Amino acid sequence: FVSHRHTGAYGVYEAFYKEHYLSNLSSSAISWVGSTQYSLMFGLGMVGGLLFDKGKFQPIFFFSVALYIFCNFMLSLARPQHFYQIFLSQGLGMGVAMGLLYAPTFMIVGAHFHHQEK
Repeated sequence: FVSHRHTGAYGVYEAFYKEHYLSNLSSSAISWVGSTQYSLMFGLGMVGGLLFDKGKFQPIFFFSVALYIFCNFMLSLARPQHFYQIFLSQGLGMGVAMGLLYAPTFMIVGAHFHHQEK
């Protein structure tokens, strides 16, 4: 749920980028970061689901969490007026991490409880 709320609050990031970090770019250009992140979050759900079905939840989970933390740290090191740093860390990196983690976390609940037929 953390990844979904982080993406849902992208408007705060966009306003900050427009006012302070990427003031030389248009809002349309800045929105590429959020749209890429959001698209990857839902687009990679199929890949994450497929890996979950193959029993690879733990490696995907640890990889995604490590990538998310690393990209969040890299985002904090991004310099003003360097769009590519923000796009790579938040748009691509965090988008991939959220995409691989988001769908399997919902499926793990269903897989945990066994279905009993009457």
